[in-house]
Amino acid sequence: FSALADRHLGVRSDVVLGAMQHDTPGAMAYPAGSEHDWRTTGETPVPGKTLGPLVVVERDYPAVAEKWATLGPLVERLGLTTK
Repeated sequence: FSALADRHLGVRSDVVLGAMQHDTPGAMAYPAGSEHDWRTTGETPVPGKTLGPLVVVERDYPAVAEKWATLGPLVERLGLTTK
Protein backbone atom coordinates (compact mmCIF):
# COMPACT_ATOMS: atom_id res chain seq x y z
CA PHE A 1 0.00 0.00 0.00
CA SER A 2 2.73 2.48 0.95
CA ALA A 3 4.53 2.09 -2.39
CA LEU A 4 1.34 2.71 -4.36
CA ALA A 5 0.23 5.50 -2.04
CA ASP A 6 3.56 7.26 -2.50
CA ARG A 7 3.12 7.28 -6.26
CA HIS A 8 -0.64 7.90 -6.49
CA LEU A 9 -1.76 9.69 -3.31
CA GLY A 10 1.15 11.33 -1.50
CA VAL A 11 0.40 13.73 1.35
CA ARG A 12 -2.95 15.50 1.09
CA SER A 13 -5.00 17.89 3.16
CA ASP A 14 -8.68 17.24 3.88
CA VAL A 15 -11.24 19.58 5.38
CA VAL A 16 -13.33 17.71 7.95
CA LEU A 17 -16.26 18.78 10.08
CA GLY A 18 -15.49 18.37 13.78
CA ALA A 19 -18.03 17.72 16.50
CA MET A 20 -19.45 20.48 18.66
CA GLN A 21 -17.97 19.84 22.10
CA HIS A 22 -19.94 20.26 25.33
CA ASP A 23 -19.59 23.64 27.12
CA THR A 24 -17.86 25.38 24.24
CA PRO A 25 -18.91 28.53 22.36
CA GLY A 26 -20.26 26.28 19.60
CA ALA A 27 -22.55 24.45 22.01
CA MET A 28 -23.54 27.68 23.78
CA ALA A 29 -24.82 29.11 20.48
CA TYR A 30 -27.96 27.03 21.03
CA PRO A 31 -29.72 28.45 24.13
CA ALA A 32 -31.72 25.81 26.04
CA GLY A 33 -30.49 23.21 23.56
CA SER A 34 -32.71 24.48 20.75
CA GLU A 35 -30.77 23.63 17.62
CA HIS A 36 -31.72 25.38 14.41
CA ASP A 37 -31.24 23.64 11.09
CA TRP A 38 -29.57 26.39 9.08
CA ARG A 39 -30.43 24.54 5.85
CA THR A 40 -34.17 25.06 6.41
CA THR A 41 -34.25 28.30 8.45
CA GLY A 42 -32.06 30.31 6.10
CA GLU A 43 -29.58 31.19 8.86
CA THR A 44 -25.96 31.59 7.87
CA PRO A 45 -23.85 28.64 9.04
CA VAL A 46 -20.86 29.86 11.05
CA PRO A 47 -18.18 27.23 11.79
CA GLY A 48 -17.70 26.90 15.54
CA LYS A 49 -20.95 28.74 16.35
CA THR A 50 -23.94 27.41 14.44
CA LEU A 51 -21.97 24.64 12.79
CA GLY A 52 -19.29 22.32 14.07
CA PRO A 53 -15.70 23.49 13.57
CA LEU A 54 -14.07 22.98 10.17
CA VAL A 55 -10.59 21.52 10.62
CA VAL A 56 -7.83 20.86 8.08
CA VAL A 57 -6.35 17.38 8.55
CA GLU A 58 -3.17 16.25 6.83
CA ARG A 59 -3.33 12.71 5.42
CA ASP A 60 0.11 11.15 4.97
CA TYR A 61 -0.88 8.10 2.93
CA PRO A 62 2.67 6.80 2.24
CA ALA A 63 3.26 6.56 6.01
CA VAL A 64 0.11 4.55 6.85
CA ALA A 65 1.89 1.18 7.14
CA GLU A 66 4.68 2.76 9.18
CA LYS A 67 2.17 4.30 11.59
CA TRP A 68 0.25 1.05 12.01
CA ALA A 69 3.50 -0.81 12.74
CA THR A 70 4.17 1.48 15.71
CA LEU A 71 0.93 0.72 17.55
CA GLY A 72 2.63 -1.63 19.98
CA PRO A 73 1.93 -4.96 21.66
CA LEU A 74 -1.31 -3.97 23.41
CA VAL A 75 -3.13 -3.95 20.09
CA GLU A 76 -2.44 -7.67 19.68
CA ARG A 77 -3.72 -8.43 23.17
CA LEU A 78 -6.62 -5.95 23.48
CA GLY A 79 -7.56 -5.36 19.85
CA LEU A 80 -8.93 -2.21 18.27
CA THR A 81 -12.37 -0.61 18.63
CA THR A 82 -12.81 -0.37 14.86
CA LYS A 83 -14.68 -2.64 12.49
